[in-house]
Amino acid sequence: MDLDELAASVRRHPDIEDAFVASATNPHTGDHELRVYGVPSGSAKRWARTIGTATETLVTEMAERRGRLRNWRNFWDGLDDISVLVMARTLAQLGAFRTDEPASVRDVLKHCSVASDHEPLFRQWLRVLVDKGFLRVGPGKDEYVPAEELSTSELDTQVRKRLANLAVDGVERVFADYFASCVDEQVNLLRGETSPVSLLFPEGDSSLAESFYAQNPVSIVLNRVLAETVAATVRSSQDEPVRVLEVGAGTGATTTTVLQSLPAGRTRYCFTDVSPYFTDHARQRFAEYSFVDYAVLDLNADPDGQGFLPGSFDIIIGANVIHTAKRIDQALSGLRSLLKPGGTVFAVERTANTPVQMVTVGFLEGFSHYEDQRKGSNLPLLTADSWRQTLRDEGGFHRIAVVPRGVAATAELAEHVIIAERAAEDTQVDSPIALHDDLTELFGDTSFRYVPVERLPRDDNGSVDESGLTVLCGDEAQLPTVRS
Repeated sequence: MDLDELAASVRRHPDIEDAFVASATNPHTGDHELRVYGVPSGSAKRWARTIGTATETLVTEMAERRGRLRNWRNFWDGLDDISVLVMARTLAQLGAFRTDEPASVRDVLKHCSVASDHEPLFRQWLRVLVDKGFLRVGPGKDEYVPAEELSTSELDTQVRKRLANLAVDGVERVFADYFASCVDEQVNLLRGETSPVSLLFPEGDSSLAESFYAQNPVSIVLNRVLAETVAATVRSSQDEPVRVLEVGAGTGATTTTVLQSLPAGRTRYCFTDVSPYFTDHARQRFAEYSFVDYAVLDLNADPDGQGFLPGSFDIIIGANVIHTAKRIDQALSGLRSLLKPGGTVFAVERTANTPVQMVTVGFLEGFSHYEDQRKGSNLPLLTADSWRQTLRDEGGFHRIAVVPRGVAATAELAEHVIIAERAAEDTQVDSPIALHDDLTELFGDTSFRYVPVERLPRDDNGSVDESGLTVLCGDEAQLPTVRS
C-alpha cells in the first residue's frame, strides 16, 4: 500500500478520527520509518478520560488508606495461613488419609460424606494441601497420599493459637468472628448440614455482611474508584437522564457510595438483585433517593425474559457479582445486550483465589456452581487477564481496561475495577482494539512511530500541511518509537 492507502486504513480504526502517514527518518538511529499522525476519535478521548479518572482516584484513595490497606493485607495473609491448617484439621476430623496408603478422591469423598455440591471445593482443598506439603499426589490417577500423619489435636491447637494471635481491630474483628464461626462448622459445611448463608446472615441479619462489604479498606477504595468514575461518566454524558443499572446489589455497600456521587437530576438508577429480600431492604434504605427504581434480575437467565429491554441502559455496575453466574460468558452477553451502543460496564471483581475464600464464602452457591471455562481450572475467580480475554472473546466488548495495573498494586488489593465498553456500532469485536497493537499488525515489519495530535492542519484543498505538524507536535525526537 502507498502512504495514502495506509492513512485511509488507519482512519478506519474506531480510535482514530483523522490520520496522515508520512515517510521520515528516526532521529535516534537515522533509519527510515513511517510517521503516523493520528487524531483520536471522540469515543477514544472519552475512554481515555474514563480510565484516567479511575486511575487517579485509585492512586488518591490508596495513598489516603495506605496504613489500613497494609494492615488488612497482613490480616488476610494470616487468615490464609490459618485456612490451610483448617483444611488439614477438617480432613483429620473426617478420618481422611489415616494411613500412608494412596486414597482416591472418589473414596475420600464417600468416606467423609462430602456433599456432591462441594466436590469442586473439596478438590480445591486437596490442591492447596499438596502445595503446602500436607499431601502428595499419589501414584494412581486422582489419588493422594498424606505427607505426614494428620493429627486432629495438633492441628486444632495450631488453629486456635493462630486465631488468638491475630491482630484484629474494627472490620478485621467483624471478619475474624465470621471466619471463626466458619472454622467451627467446616465438617457440617462440607457435608451440607450447615447452610453457609446462615453464617454470613445469622438469623437473617445482614449487618455482618453489610459491615464487612462496606468497611473493609479494599472495598472502600474500589467502591470510591467505581463511584467517581461512574459519576464522571454521567456528568460528561450528553444524554439525560443517564440510565444506570446495578446488578447483584446485595446489601447495598457499593450502591451507597455510588448514589452519593451521582447528580440526582441527571440519573435514573435501577437497583437489582436476584433476591427480593435485598430489593425490599433497599427500598427502605435508599428511600431518600427518588431517582432509584428496584427490580429482581437473575444473571443466569435471559434479561429480556425478565422484563429488561435491550439497549435500556447507558451504564451497568456490579461489585463481586458477575463471577457468581454459572456461565460468565452468557452473563456478559446478557449485560452487553442491556447496554445501548457505546455504553459501559463497570465491575469490581476479586481476581485472586485464596484459602480464606475456600473455607468461608467458597461454600456459597456462586463459588461452586460454575459451568463455563472455570471447570477446567476448578477455580471460581478469574484473573485480570482472564477477565480481559473473556470480555473480548465471549462478551464481545469493544474496549477493555482493568485498574489497577502493575504487580504491586494487584498484590495489595487482590481485586480490580474492570471497565468494558460496548462498541458504538452494533458489531461483534473479534479482537481487542488496542491501537498500538492494531497499527503494528497493519504495518507489519515496517518501522513506524505513532504521533497523536489534536488536529491535522489542512490547506484549502484538504491536503495536509506537513510543516504545520511540527508546530502541533513539538519535539518529535521525544516521542517513543512503537516498532523498530
